[in-house]
Amino acid sequence: MTISTLEQMVEQHSQEVVAGLLGTSQAAISLSLKKKRDIYVVRSRGSYSAFELRPVFNTNPDLTKVKKHIRGITNANDR
Repeated sequence: MTISTLEQMVEQHSQEVVAGLLGTSQAAISLSLKKKRDIYVVRSRGSYSAFELRPVFNTNPDLTKVKKHIRGITNANDR
């Protein structure tokens, strides 16, 4: 399993290619990038999915720590 930011995926591929992998439109990818949404793309067993990291329910988690944890999991799985 690998986890990349949406920005990283678009740098490696193109908006059109990433949109196709995620089953959405190029316009949706473009708008997500423009709005600086914190979206991550997961590749597992040849398929792709995505999730957005953001607080919910009037809470304020330390998203910086969560991102470090996500990177740690990804790096451990790459070994």
